[in-house]
Amino acid sequence: MKLMALIALVAQTAAVPIVRVWPQYPAEALKARVQGVVIVRALVEKDGHVSRTRVEKPLPFGLAAAAEAAVRQWRFKPCRDKFDRPIRCSYLATVAFKLP
Repeated sequence: MKLMALIALVAQTAAVPIVRVWPQYPAEALKARVQGVVIVRALVEKDGHVSRTRVEKPLPFGLAAAAEAAVRQWRFKPCRDKFDRPIRCSYLATVAFKLP
């Protein structure tokens, strides 16, 4: 079983974002007029920082990389187990890019 799936099985409460950093719209994506949603899976550690990310649904022209870099800077109220202890968990972040 994959680590993120196993962690999700023992989590009693979900991670809650407390600091979100929004990505900059890459110039080439603006020029190409690309917009949409990037889905990024983040591994949230016991102290609330993000240790790993993986793009689950990418977009071209640098949007996926921009979203992933931004989510790495997010901070969370961590997941808790049934004894109310902080634990590592997975979080699925949705980052929307909309043309100005």
